[in-house]
Amino acid sequence: MDMKKPSLLVILLSFSSSVFSAASYETITVCGLQTHTNSNYAYLRVCESRPSNNGCSSGGFVSWNIADGQGKVMYSTAMAALVSGNSVTLKMDGKTCLSAYDATYMIRINK
Repeated sequence: MDMKKPSLLVILLSFSSSVFSAASYETITVCGLQTHTNSNYAYLRVCESRPSNNGCSSGGFVSWNIADGQGKVMYSTAMAALVSGNSVTLKMDGKTCLSAYDATYMIRINK
């Protein structure tokens, strides 16, 4: 009977930590894209004034890792949105920053 109490506590604590860092979706307009030769990150400049969704120090940019194939595809999607003027929907985890900016793990182009 006593073994169930610690297990229940562990389960409740794992749920409570996920509540404070819930994933969120945000639709924005892309005003610029930037990469560097000495960095594995891409930086998307957001047209709208916005606070950080992940508690980072700046909301003006969103960033992701472009070192792998998925990151490169995300960059291509962002570039298509910039050129076409379409908005994108971003997914953030509510906690991760890259440099001073929100990290995103998804970019969906909207028509």
